[in-house]
Formats: sequence, structure tokens, C-alpha cells
Amino acid sequence: MTDTTVRSGLNEDDGQQAWDVLSDRLEAFIMAWEEETAPAIERFLPSEPPELRAMALVELVKVDLEYRWKPGGQPKRLEDYAKQFDELAGAGMPCDLIYEEYHVRKQAGETIATREYFDRFPHQTAELGRLLGIDKAQTTSALFPVDRVKEFGVGDQVDDFELIGRLGRGAFATVFLARQRSMQRLVALKISSDRGTEPQTMAQLDHPHIVRVFDQRRLPDSKLRLLYMQYVAGGTLQVVADYARQTPESERNGRTLLRAIDLCLEGRGETPPTDSLNRQRLSHLSWSEAICWIGARLAHALDYAHGRGVLHRDVKPANVLISADGSPKLVDFNISFSSKLDGATPAAYFGGSLAYMSPEQLEACNPSHPREAAELDGRIDQYSVAVMLWELLAGRRPFLDNGIRGDWSTTLTSMVEERRRGVDPARLAELPRRLPHGLADVLQTALSPEAEDRYASMGEFARQLELCLQPAAQRLLRPPRRGWRQLVRSFPLTSLLTAGLLPNVVFSVLNFYYNIQDIFGQESQDILTRSRVLLYNGIMYAVAITVCVAAALPVLRAVAALRRGERLNIERQGQLRRRVLVVGDQVTLVIFATWLTSAPIFYFALRDKLDGFEAIHLLTSQTLFGLISVTLTFFMLTFLNVRVLFPALVAPEGRDLRDLEVLLGLGRRVWGYMIIAGATPFLCVIVLVFVSLVTGDNLKTGVLGVLGLGGLISSGLCFWLALSIRNDLGALAGALSPGGDPLSSSEAFDSFLAGTSRRS
Repeated sequence: MTDTTVRSGLNEDDGQQAWDVLSDRLEAFIMAWEEETAPAIERFLPSEPPELRAMALVELVKVDLEYRWKPGGQPKRLEDYAKQFDELAGAGMPCDLIYEEYHVRKQAGETIATREYFDRFPHQTAELGRLLGIDKAQTTSALFPVDRVKEFGVGDQVDDFELIGRLGRGAFATVFLARQRSMQRLVALKISSDRGTEPQTMAQLDHPHIVRVFDQRRLPDSKLRLLYMQYVAGGTLQVVADYARQTPESERNGRTLLRAIDLCLEGRGETPPTDSLNRQRLSHLSWSEAICWIGARLAHALDYAHGRGVLHRDVKPANVLISADGSPKLVDFNISFSSKLDGATPAAYFGGSLAYMSPEQLEACNPSHPREAAELDGRIDQYSVAVMLWELLAGRRPFLDNGIRGDWSTTLTSMVEERRRGVDPARLAELPRRLPHGLADVLQTALSPEAEDRYASMGEFARQLELCLQPAAQRLLRPPRRGWRQLVRSFPLTSLLTAGLLPNVVFSVLNFYYNIQDIFGQESQDILTRSRVLLYNGIMYAVAITVCVAAALPVLRAVAALRRGERLNIERQGQLRRRVLVVGDQVTLVIFATWLTSAPIFYFALRDKLDGFEAIHLLTSQTLFGLISVTLTFFMLTFLNVRVLFPALVAPEGRDLRDLEVLLGLGRRVWGYMIIAGATPFLCVIVLVFVSLVTGDNLKTGVLGVLGLGGLISSGLCFWLALSIRNDLGALAGALSPGGDPLSSSEAFDSFLAGTSRRS
């Protein structure tokens, strides 16, 4: 390939085009080396811009070194290149190029004293000390490997495999759809050089969203490795992204994803599944919801891998396969790191795709930066997933990365600086208008410049993505910064006291009015009688408030502490979270006990003024008014606890099955209280009529009207609160259920109730 056949005309605003031009030049140079001896580097150097020329020169020299130091080659030293190219003279020799010479000489079998490089390149001693102090003899810093895999084509026979079609090709390997003759099954066959630990890494992983590896075979004569794995028919997420870019934003939805998959299936002579529940659900989602769902599934897969000591380190759309039913599956752990494999270090085969890398991963790639690959953790994969999801949503990545800035170190430093500034507001505006609530915030958190500011684990990241697909749960767990819920969280004690006292005060007044009118009669005019009633009421209220505050105080303190930004012990926070769901019951029992206790107290205080039947009448009225009061109290308190205080105590670290059991118990109790709330007003009217008939007194219509109307209003309010609580419990159950599918969370609580009932 000559220079004129290579792409040119670089647009400085398009960083991807710069990398494309560089890729073309390197590919052309490697092909030239395969066809001739020592092609001239000058033929493949772009003339402008200067930054691209500088980067291309370094990478072309790396390739040239690899070929020249092979057996029978014509070795050259860096000083020879410096005489040929002024850019490399003096202190302009990049560290990664110096290391590359060291690497190829070690591969050629030379014994090299590290001191030699310090003497030859005194301006780079600090960087060289870091690079040459680690045994990386098997690692190259070149963007493109020189040891090209032997070319195979469709129809070839390779060991036990018949190649049917090409699925993909990269710098390190080619993947074919193949038929394994001995097993008579279709597999994805990855043909690569026999190096790295990808098979051993992937063999540890058994997850529905990670491509399953069957086995590997080595071909010593050709130094090849055949890795055969599960065949995933729907193409890659890169294919989906390319198809989506051709679809107007207003027309993108879950069906867009399915159409991209179907095109891949048709191209391979396969038909889409017709009975897939997953496809049915995806077809009803918006584009943003479908991408969010894919992201959550991938985050769960990476959380599983991280839990087994495996980092992927190269998450990008091309490394995510899509099954025929729309499920994503991670593949290509070629540069992953597993802490469980002997001899595997984070530095081994370190690389990745720059555009998707976190700042710290780019720093670890930079030979002039002291950060080591061993310092990285699972939050680099989180960052890469967030970049990928952003690209799928907005059509472009959140960082410009526009252009090559000179040598390798300068370019990487520039990319790190851009990421350290965070996502530009202008890029944020490129996201679709109708994003699931909270998704933009979740992505921005995962894209935080500092790893410590991201989610602590991929599991937590997955959970936040799933919540974006559950609007009801989102409204509970992420309430608006302003509104009545924030007011309740700011003043939880005042809020609970108001909810607890209001119905009791109202019905105490009604009860007092009823007693005066119907039981005490003329004695109600006695100041002493009224004073005693008010005194005993005051005492009972004080006792009830004290007991109830003592029961709720630990919860209230925890809510206040979390609001101040303090962190609580996870186990203790879980205990308080479950406790808040029974506070309504505890307060209800205490208040009902005071209502029942007050009747005999009033009787003993007024026994000289009441006969036996009046005493029974007093006890009955106290019980009925108490039932109306405490059921409304239960619903008002439980409504606040479920909608405001429980979500405030939900820990971001994960889920707890014990929460679901308590939610289930509360869901059952709500309807029991509702039956009481609905029946009590009718019971009150029946009792009043019965008392009137027994005593022969005319029933006072005013009393009956006030009591009946108050009871009906209370029952209606209880019913509305019960429905609200039920919906909130359903949303919370769907959000907190382990492995719950957010696509079908609208009936999460009903399903949870049914499933638990069957298990019990």
C-alpha cells in the first residue's frame, strides 16, 4: 500500500479521525513489511498536522524495531532513528520508544544492563527507572502487534473446527463462527497467538451475561491458540450503536435494538425467536430504558467477575455481544487481570481502548506517569461502562479526545486532563431529553474524575441503573431536593408527633363531646368532672408520647445522622431500617392501650356519678373511638415511615433479604388494619342505636351525625393511605429484591407476596 492510498485530510475537531489515520498508516506499514524487506518509514508518515506526525513516527519506529530485531533481521538502535528524524534527536526520545527497544532486544535474547539506558538517555532516568524496574519482557508498548496471526478464511479446517463465517477481527485475534466436528455444535472460535491468560480467566466465570468458554486447544507448530466458546448470534453492541446512529433520535426505542439484532441474524441465515419474553419487554421500552437495562446487566456481570478477582479493563461496545433475545454478554478478557492466576500480573498485556478508559487507567498506560496497573480496581470498568452507555444514548462519547497531541505521553496526559475536568455541561445537553429519572446523575457519578467519588462496586452501580427503570422506587429513594419529604426528613420527630397526635386529638374531642352529651348528662356541667377528665387525658397523652418517642428515637437519630452526611454501621443501619417499618404498629398498640385504660380510670374517678350501664357505655365508646383513632394513626405514621424514613435509611451498598421479609409482613398487616378501619364506623352506629333502644333514651342525631361522618372520613382516608402504602411497598420490594428484573417491576410486590406464600 502506498502513501496515496492511505486516508488523509485530518479534521482537528474529530479526534476519532486522527486515530483512524494512525491506524491506517500502521496497518499499511505492517503489510509492507510482510511483502518487502525494510520499507522506508517516510512513505507512511503523514505530513501534517505535526501532532499526528509525531505520534505516527513513534509507532512506526516501534513496528520497525519489532521486525528488525527478529532473527535474520537488520537491527537498528534508537540513535540511528534519531539521525534519520530530527524529532527524535536530543531529549526528544519518548520513554515508550526507549522501552520498546529494550523489549525487542530482550526478546532477541540479549543480556542488557539497565544502566546502559540510563547512560544513553540521561534526560529520562526517572521514567526509565519505573519502566525497566518491572519485568515486562513479554509486553510490547506498540499499538499494533507485529506477530500477526496467520490468516484463515471461511471454509478452512483448523484442527477440529470448520470455519463457517467471520464474526470479528481485531489486532490480536480473529473470531469465526465454526462447527466443532467432534461435538457437532456451533461455536465462536477465537484464533490468536498463544499468549496471555484469557482462557484461564474466563474459565472462572459462569454468569448469564458473560460469554461461556468451553475449552481451548493449542497448536504448538503454528504458535496459535484456539479458544472456543458460546456462540452469540445477535452481533455486538458496536453494531447496535452504528445502526442507532442511522436512526433519528425521535424514532429510537427498544425496537431499534431488536431491529439491529435481527439484521445480524438475517445476515447469518438465522431467524429471530418468536417466543422470547425478553424481546417482548424490550419492544415496549424507550431507547434510553433499553440502554439502561443493558448497562445494569453488564454491571451485574462485572460485579460477579470482580468478586472473583477478575478485572476486564477493556469494556467497549465491540466487546459486548448481544444474543438473539437481546441479552448482553461480555467477551474478550484478553487484557483482563485475574488475581487468582499464578504468574498473572496487572501489567501483563496491559492495554485497552483509550476512548473508554478512566483517568487512572490512562495514567497507568502512560510511561511518564508513576501510576502502576496494580493500583487499579473495579472502578475502571465502571467508568468504561458509563462511557459506553453515554455513547449509546447521545450518539457520541462524553469526552472529545479530539486529536493526537504529540507523542504518546503528551496525548495520554491531555486525555487525562480532559477527564479530570469532568463532563462538560454542553455534552450533558446532548443526552436524550426523556431519560429515565436519575440516569444522568448515575452516569455522572460513574464518570467522576476521582475513583473514590464513583460507586463503591459494580453491584451498587447496577442497582442504581435498575432504579432508573423503576420510577416509583426512584421517587422514594431519590426524592426531590425540595418538598414535603425533605421537610419530614429535616424534622422527623415533629412530623411523627403531628401524624400521631392529630387523629387522637380530633377523636378525643369527639369522644369528650359524646360523653358529655350522652353519658354524663347534667353531671357534665360539674367543673370537677371536667377537670378530672382533662387531667386524666393529659396524663395519658404524656405517657403515650413518652413511650412512642422512646420507641422511635433510635430511628430518628439515624435519619438525622445520615442527613448530616455521617456513615452508619451497615448492620446497625439495616436493623433501624427494619425497625422503622414496625414503629407504626408499636405506636398504635401504645395509643390503643391508653384508650382502653382511660375508660376504667374515668369510671373510678366518676363512679359516684355513673351507674353500671353507663360504665359499660363509657367503655364501649372509648373502645370504638379508640379503634377509629388508632387505625388512622397507624396509616398516617406508616405512610410517613414507608414513603420518607425507610428510603432515607436504605444503604447504597446493597440489598438485604431481611428487608423484604419485613416489607412483606407490613403489606399483610396493612389490609388487616384496613378491615378494622372500614368496619368500625358501622359498628359505632350499631352500638349507638343499641344503646338508645336499651336505655329508652332518644338518640341524639347531632352526636350520631358527627360520629358517623367522622368515621366515614377516617375510613376513606385510611383506604387512600393503604393504597399509597401498598404501592410504595411494591416499588421498594422491586428495588430491593435481589436479581429482580426491572422490566417487570410494576407488580413487584404482588409477585413477591405470591412467591413468598408459595415458598412458605
